[in-house]
Amino acid sequence: MSSDIRNDLHVVSRGASDRHSFLRRISDYILIFAVSVIVFWLLRERSHSGDYLNWIAYVERGLWYRLREPVCLVLYQIPLSFLRPHGVAAKSVLAGFGYVCGGLSFCYMVATLRLITTDRRLRILGVAAFACSYGVVGIFFGHIEHYSIMSLGCFAYVYYAVRYLKHSISAVAPGLALGLLGTTHLMAAWLVPSLVVLPWLKPAGALEGKALKKRRRGDLIRVLAAFGIPNIAVWTVIIATYYDGSIFNLIRDAQTGVYSSSRHRNPGNPLGGGNRKGFWTLAEILSRGHIRETAYLIFIYSPVAWLGGIVTLIRSSREDLQSFIREPAARFFLTLLIPYIIYMVTWEGGLGPSRDWDLFSHVSIFLIYTVLLLAMTQPRVKRESVRWWVPALFASALLTGFLIIQTHRPQTATGIAVLMKVLGVAR
Repeated sequence: MSSDIRNDLHVVSRGASDRHSFLRRISDYILIFAVSVIVFWLLRERSHSGDYLNWIAYVERGLWYRLREPVCLVLYQIPLSFLRPHGVAAKSVLAGFGYVCGGLSFCYMVATLRLITTDRRLRILGVAAFACSYGVVGIFFGHIEHYSIMSLGCFAYVYYAVRYLKHSISAVAPGLALGLLGTTHLMAAWLVPSLVVLPWLKPAGALEGKALKKRRRGDLIRVLAAFGIPNIAVWTVIIATYYDGSIFNLIRDAQTGVYSSSRHRNPGNPLGGGNRKGFWTLAEILSRGHIRETAYLIFIYSPVAWLGGIVTLIRSSREDLQSFIREPAARFFLTLLIPYIIYMVTWEGGLGPSRDWDLFSHVSIFLIYTVLLLAMTQPRVKRESVRWWVPALFASALLTGFLIIQTHRPQTATGIAVLMKVLGVAR
């Protein structure tokens, strides 16, 4: 009888401890969110560049059928419809989304680092690496476009995918996360390969043979269905409402680059003009200038990822690298990073890599995760990672601080474009 009582007390105490741990974790995320939002607001952009005037026009006119980012426009217009009568402008709503998305992104980032490592020092190193990288934080300082929503989607997708690889959630979660990201921008198509291989990256556990094949096929169906349903729903509504129910009208507009419909004749750029958008030619991709500009831009996004990654690679043995490649999360990060770099190298966004820095900035998220995991999965490297990465963090923080200061100066060019021009690599 006494042993039963002791067992009951043990269960009760363990339940109380679990509740305490859950509440403490929730309070941690609330604090992370609040601090992040406050910092992003205090350092908010004072000058804007790029397409911000177009985006304000899109939101104010209620244009939500744009091909590349339909759901973003709806998300902006919903709060604006309630706040406009109180004197809140579209610019303030778009900037506010940046602060909030930044706070939520940092919550997802911390949660992912908790899944990757139990070492508190390495978690702090990871948070510092993301916070010191302008490619990550630059779009959260009230940047007037939709890339903050896309960054939040990328952080969420990575979190749910890693949880799936840890056997803690269904395959539906990462599929749905990427599906929702796809409704915010078509660039999500470049991340689909990482979604397709997820069922094969997940450790087999105790399964083998036919049972393992059955689980993988089932998970593949789940991720693809979860990805497809939100995208099919959104595009069905857009085609039915604005393109007379004909997908051929949508394809025609996509080919011409003029996003219009029979009900709302309006060019994609309401302020006039139109930049070239499409793929670079092979000669342009292989040109020395293009390669240099792209490489410099990736470095500016996150010097800490480059410098820390190079040091880690130098100190790693062949066995260390083999151990890294065997990690399911490492292979997942590589299937994110490699296609996105191809996208960055081949896609011509209209203004060139330097001025379209926000379009490609999400590559820094995948790069930092990859390099951090490279350091975290190697016991010998792990012990010395903090000491190695401190100079890289310092250099990255200085560069990010310089670029933030540039957003407070009255100018039309972005800080990155100015820096690239100084370096002599911008077009």
